[in-house]
Amino acid sequence: MEPKIKEKIPLKGIRARIATKMTQSWTNAPRVAEIVLINMENAKKAADAQKQDGVTINDLIIKSCALALKKQPLMNSAIIGEEILVFESINVAFAVALDEGLITPVIPDADALDLKSLAAKREDVANRVRAGQRSADILTGGTFTITNLGGFGIEIFTPIINYPQCGILGVGKALQRPVVEDGKVVPQLNMYASLVFDHRIIDGAPAAKFLNEIKTGLEKPETLI
Repeated sequence: MEPKIKEKIPLKGIRARIATKMTQSWTNAPRVAEIVLINMENAKKAADAQKQDGVTINDLIIKSCALALKKQPLMNSAIIGEEILVFESINVAFAVALDEGLITPVIPDADALDLKSLAAKREDVANRVRAGQRSADILTGGTFTITNLGGFGIEIFTPIINYPQCGILGVGKALQRPVVEDGKVVPQLNMYASLVFDHRIIDGAPAAKFLNEIKTGLEKPETLI
């Protein structure tokens, strides 16, 4: 017995582009995931201290990622044809969930922006895509992508690479979890971050160094200023 069809949804527009891109990624990029737990106590304090400037924890994550890309340039690359192109520009894309699908506006030269400027740029491009703008200046040129499902209560996930970029960072929900410090169990605000990368471009050890650079930046946010 065939199931009854409730609705037929045309695969077109943003949904069709997402389908094509995800199929390309899944088919072409042999992916590996690495996951780390990050102490977010200091990052929260730093974000709270700059709240009046519009700075959020997301901005600290973007900044830490951008600086880590500078130290591990192979992660800031893509395979185009028969070459690995390592990009000089560090243009961080971040996922914005819309009713019609996921879209990834870009923050150009994120490594060169101070946190206040980065926060303003993030807010600007996010608002523009939510308002329906789809211009090339905010949607093209990304060299690495961050996607954050923490706001939806997701703790750990392994996202699909935004092909042909080398990698993507999946950010989970920051929660108070018990940890052991000096032999005692204490509460700590922490979150899981998942790095998924194209193993054709980079191996596990340098990818782990990249992920740990992000971790260090968030645990020592004074290094991001």
